Parts: sequence; structure tokens; C-alpha cells
Amino acid sequence: PAPFLAFALGLAELGVSVPQVLAHDLHAGYMLLEDLGAELCVAGTPPAPIRDRYLTAVELLADLHVRDLPRTLPDGEGGVRTIPAYAAANYEAEVAVFLDWGVPHFLGRAATDHERESFLASWRPLIAEILAGPATWCLRDYHSPNLLWLAEREGLARVGVLDFQDTIFGHPAYDVASLAEDARVDVPEDLEAELIGTYVAARRAADAGFDEVAFRRAYAILAAQRATRILGVFARLKARDGKPHYLAHVPRLWGYLARVLGEPVLRPLKLWYEEAVPVDRRGGVRFD
Repeated sequence: PAPFLAFALGLAELGVSVPQVLAHDLHAGYMLLEDLGAELCVAGTPPAPIRDRYLTAVELLADLHVRDLPRTLPDGEGGVRTIPAYAAANYEAEVAVFLDWGVPHFLGRAATDHERESFLASWRPLIAEILAGPATWCLRDYHSPNLLWLAEREGLARVGVLDFQDTIFGHPAYDVASLAEDARVDVPEDLEAELIGTYVAARRAADAGFDEVAFRRAYAILAAQRATRILGVFARLKARDGKPHYLAHVPRLWGYLARVLGEPVLRPLKLWYEEAVPVDRRGGVRFD
């Protein structure tokens, strides 16, 4: 509850529609929150993105990312909460989940020492590039299960945001990738491109010096990083936690990964996947 309270107060102060904290007892672990309803940014069976709502959601990210956001927040209890920042070890540990759980699931064996070493060696310069870039609040779970639509509100306030207690200082491209390559619903390639373009246009309108080329490179790196991590996490949820239903999303994640690995910045990583776990074809990869 403590991180949730701090970020709920901080985001609300920025005008973001988050649940109002009506009452709380952090020591007992209780919190009474405003009910923002149940209208989502997806619709249909299976659920699909509602274009205008996704575009508004990415505009909200752009609006946040043009601000100089603080490194500390009042914790709601009279103290101060320092927002942690991504480090190289965090990114490396996240992609290593794929080695530890994804490779055994998809290939039926443990990753070899060579596979592990070459995989991490491919990631390290990419991670260094991300860490050398700009940093802002990275909400980390900015995707369809955590985005509500508040039709009675106006502008960017129509996007209701949930599940932000793990916010960390990280590259702004991460949350854009989280939305535009939503692990829970199929985001068509043309909509992904429109979301990125809308975000870039908003950032350039606010700052003529915004580096679009660097952002698009970072987007590709973090989209691949996120898909890789989640493939490992979903395999772990099945093997360790007995939750196989997450595997229904695995083909979508492979599709996103195959899509983004076409970017030149990811060439060494693409070669690793083609040799170890081919993602651009189904032969040799177990999806069940």
C-alpha cells in the first residue's frame, strides 16, 4: 500500500485519473479507493484495442514525459519516498528470466553456457544505450488490464490508470512499448505505428529538440526486452506457480518479438534468436 499511496497522490497532482485514496491504514495494509468503473480501452471477443482510446492513452504518456518529474514524492504519511531507478543489473536480470525459464519451456532443456553468455553479451550494449538516454517515471504496467475509460471526463483525464505502485525511473519508451505491444491483446502493426507516431508528434510539439531517431531505437530495444522478459515470466508462471493460462498469450509475444527484431539496432540479438530459439517460424519452438 505504501508505494501505491505515494504514486496515487503524485499522479493525481499531475492531473492523471487514478483512484482517489479515500482512507488508508498502511500499518494494517488497508486502503479504501475510489471506484473508477469497469469500462476498458478494449472491446469485443477476443478483446481488441479501441483505437481512439489507445491514442489518448499514448498522448497521456507524452504529456507526462515532457515534464520534469521529481525523484522523490511525499509518502502520504509525513515522510518522503525516493523513486528507484533502473540499473544495468535490473535490465539484465529481467532478460535472464528468459534463459532460466523460457529456454527450458520452449526447447525442453536448460540454456547452455554459450547460449547464456552470448545472449547477455548481445544485451549489454543495448542496455547501456538505454541507460544513457533520458529517464522519467516508468509505470511499468501501462497496458489494457490497467487502463480504464472515463467517458464523463475530458481530454487526457478520460484515461483511468491502475497498477502503478512499481513505478521506477526508466526510459520513456518502456511504457509506450508496454501499450503499443500489449501482451494481453493483439495490437495490429499499423496501430502500433500510429501510436508511436502520435507519441513522437506530441513530444516534438512540446520540444523541438526531441530526438526521434534515438527514441525509436530505444523503443525497439525496450519492446524486445519486455517481450523477452514476459515470455520467461509466463513460462515461469506455468512451471513454478501452476498457472498455465498465461501461455495463451505466448504466440502474440513471439509475434511482437519477431516484428521488432527486424530493427537494425537489434541485429545481434536477432541472430542469437535465429540460432538458439527461432522466433520467425514455429518449427522447433513449443507454444503449448
